[in-house]
Amino acid sequence: MEPTGAERTAHVVWVSEEARIASFHPVEGYLPRRFWNHAFFMGYLYSLQRRSFRFQ
Repeated sequence: MEPTGAERTAHVVWVSEEARIASFHPVEGYLPRRFWNHAFFMGYLYSLQRRSFRFQ
């Protein structure tokens, strides 16, 4: 069952296309990418990995 209301948490990754870095904490100048669905979030991270992004 999907959580609702206050139980629902966004998955967030901050991304710099220029530096090709994805961060799991806020970084000035990086764009936050928010996902409510964990599967979509993981798919996005996988797409970044395939594009040779570094993770921090």
